[in-house]
Amino acid sequence: MITLINDLKRKDFIAITAMEESSISSARFKKMVVDRFAAADAYMQFLCQALTLRY
Repeated sequence: MITLINDLKRKDFIAITAMEESSISSARFKKMVVDRFAAADAYMQFLCQALTLRY
């Protein structure tokens, strides 16, 4: 198990999403960003738990 945790520590984890350039100036932009962050929440919790970090 320690080996797997060490593998996680050596990686960089990023998240990307498709977005139209025009959406940046949209009235819905803030909600869209909040929704995208919320969608990544479970993944971030998993990574932090695997590395025994506070989340």
